[in-house]
Amino acid sequence: MTEKVIKIAVEGKATVPIDDLTGFQGDLKSLDKENYEKFRKGVIDHGFSFAVHIWKDQGKNYIIDGHQRIFGLKQMRENEGWNIPPIPVNIVQADSYEQAKKKVLLGASVYGRVNEDALFAYMTENNIDIDTLLSSADFAEIDMTKFAEDFFDLEKIDPIATIDQAMAPEMRSASDSVRQVQLFFGSETHVEFMNKVKDLGEIYDTDNATDTVMECIREAHKLIKSVT
Repeated sequence: MTEKVIKIAVEGKATVPIDDLTGFQGDLKSLDKENYEKFRKGVIDHGFSFAVHIWKDQGKNYIIDGHQRIFGLKQMRENEGWNIPPIPVNIVQADSYEQAKKKVLLGASVYGRVNEDALFAYMTENNIDIDTLLSSADFAEIDMTKFAEDFFDLEKIDPIATIDQAMAPEMRSASDSVRQVQLFFGSETHVEFMNKVKDLGEIYDTDNATDTVMECIREAHKLIKSVT
């Protein structure tokens, strides 16, 4: 039987066995079953990709940032027999136990918010499908189920066969998903949509519709809401 070994896909200042890492945040955060499954899938698919940040004091390696990742790795080892190599770590400086505790809060803090339109654009530009996102990532500020329905359920739309393609400006290049959006519209709205493509192409000084397709998709979703 082949041994299951976690791939380490990041370098740190040093490496430390996971059993030599000491938890430092108590019950500040937790990893529920759903997010554990996402973490597990991400590690299996892509390897362990982010170094853990630690504070070294009196021979102990206190985790400043990475508690849930270490918890997840231990679960994978205990539940499924994964072999976990020593983990890359970065050393955080702290003058005292109290200061180190405050830095745990910094490590647990989220300073930015993920924007739905930007997330959709990022996924489209990088060919990341919705199943991959839902199975390996989570953003607290986004209703992931609604996001999937709003942005990725286009295949459930019934095509409208009465569209007069001759009425619309030519779209020289368009992905299947964009064509599918077009099919949702009646002919007048479709023309408006296609003219938006042309207008944006002129604004951005390009004759290639794919360069502005994300703006078109955003406009399309606004129009979908207005005609349904």
